[in-house]
Amino acid sequence: INTELKPLPYDPLKAKQLLLNDGWKDDGTGILKKEINGVTVPFQFNLNYFVKSTIGKAIVEFISSQLKEIGIQCEPRGLEIVDISAKLDDKDFDAVIMSWLQSLPPEDPRQIWSSEGVSLKGSSNFISFRNERVDEIINLLDFEDDRE
Repeated sequence: INTELKPLPYDPLKAKQLLLNDGWKDDGTGILKKEINGVTVPFQFNLNYFVKSTIGKAIVEFISSQLKEIGIQCEPRGLEIVDISAKLDDKDFDAVIMSWLQSLPPEDPRQIWSSEGVSLKGSSNFISFRNERVDEIINLLDFEDDRE
């Protein structure tokens, strides 16, 4: 654990100011809007979660309420796991809250973090994370299954 890392401050007023500085405006509706490519776009998105997860529901409702305070409309959307999976496979989602754990080494981080999975339907890299340096580091990893 890196104890030198400092947590980011929670500062919704500063967050809203940064958005305003970037051209987002509130026209009196409480939702920030911005002109993008000649079209006025509201700052809104759907946040998918597993509908049977009471913890997931509580988390997305909290996120939604916090974002609303700064002018972002986040719509919680509870879905069955099969529907979430289909949306992930098709990369047809605004945002999703999920969790998974990797087991202890020798689990291969390529499954989730390699750029190779970006274009593969059904890949665990459904968020399309791509980073050449991370790919280099992953490719340098060697695992030994024989403890002796």
